[in-house]
Amino acid sequence: MKLIDFIKAYWPELALTALLILDLFVRILPVAPMIVLLVGLQFIRLDINSNIFLCLQCLPVFTGAALNTMGISGLGGFAYILGAALIIYGFVTGKTKFAKNGLWSIIPVVAVLLYFTISMLLSSGGDFAGQKLGMTIKAMLFTWVSFLVLFSNFKKVNTDLLGLFLILYAAYLLRLSIDANTISGPAGLFDFAFMRVQTIETLGYIPDVYYISYQFPGAYVLQGIGIFLMRYRRSRAIPAFLFALGLVIILYAGARQMIISIFLVLLLWVLLTFKRTGIMIGAALILLLPVIYAASTALSTLFESTVEEGYVEGGGRGLWLLAGVQLFLDSPVFGVGFGRYNLLGNYDTYPHNLFVEILCELGVVGFLFLLAIFGIMLFLGRRYFKRYIYYFAGLFFMSMASGGMFDNIVLFSLVFAAISFIPYKPKTKDESKRLQTR
Repeated sequence: MKLIDFIKAYWPELALTALLILDLFVRILPVAPMIVLLVGLQFIRLDINSNIFLCLQCLPVFTGAALNTMGISGLGGFAYILGAALIIYGFVTGKTKFAKNGLWSIIPVVAVLLYFTISMLLSSGGDFAGQKLGMTIKAMLFTWVSFLVLFSNFKKVNTDLLGLFLILYAAYLLRLSIDANTISGPAGLFDFAFMRVQTIETLGYIPDVYYISYQFPGAYVLQGIGIFLMRYRRSRAIPAFLFALGLVIILYAGARQMIISIFLVLLLWVLLTFKRTGIMIGAALILLLPVIYAASTALSTLFESTVEEGYVEGGGRGLWLLAGVQLFLDSPVFGVGFGRYNLLGNYDTYPHNLFVEILCELGVVGFLFLLAIFGIMLFLGRRYFKRYIYYFAGLFFMSMASGGMFDNIVLFSLVFAAISFIPYKPKTKDESKRLQTR
């Protein structure tokens, strides 16, 4: 498919994405009620398995954000119920199937969650551990089921459209944040990071009221690109176009780790796609960074502290990271216990790095336990790793600087559920090649 054909096929989603970005400056759309249009379009345009995926993974955030902005709270979770109903309907009608190999991945899911539970029960400190465990269990189960549905029914899913919808919803959250966060919006075309800067100025770093995190748009852009790239395609123009579109959304949102993450995913795509010339193109992209940094006042301001003081101090993660390292050094074998991480007595937080979080809470023993399970599942699904490598890379890069275990557990869900691809065993070499490149 050529880029022009892609635009013709998916013009409703692309037009709405462009309209939402344009409305950042004119602000005339009734953006919160627009969720009805977007969800309606989603259910009309996407297949049942794609809708199940969105209902279990993302739709509660999108609908919850819109409804909260209109003063209606507590209804976003109904998307989970809708997702469960769609699974039952799909299973009964034969539209949704579960690969047998994929169902076996419940074993590592239970093993990981059980280890977390035991670690929490055998430790003490603060009152956040139980809440964190509950959030982690919920996130893992919902994401694992959604990936299981996606991978088991992969041949039926239009990953192009599913990925595009995630980018559309990212643009929606960016525009909705102006109303939800009570901010003014961009002052000009190059007012990058307006969402981050204005939200912090208006609500502070830890708002007491409902707001849309400036991390969200970038997180969904990266997942959308990851899903879109799950199928091999000859056209390089279409992925490049989506990277550019996603970068615009991420730049306006202003989350630094998301900007870095999309660049790293882009670099990975270039190296794996262009092969011989990939290294040269990648080097050119890296050399271009200082030029962009110097030319953009907004980006220079955004990354100034990081460039001058380094990642730990300038990146705003220093205290949290160092607290995690110290907790690990105090209890290196078994850690302080799941959910027992704290910064100056505050347990309702995390070190903003998945490795540090695992080491400080679970120790070397827990780290090796998780690494062994993760490695085994990655090995079992190694044949199809290249299908979800960009999705995995985006999640991994984010986990190195953002979120707690209840956010980053999705990395485990993704790898565990990926063995659902295995039942599609080719009978001939030609069939194998078609399966790998479809």
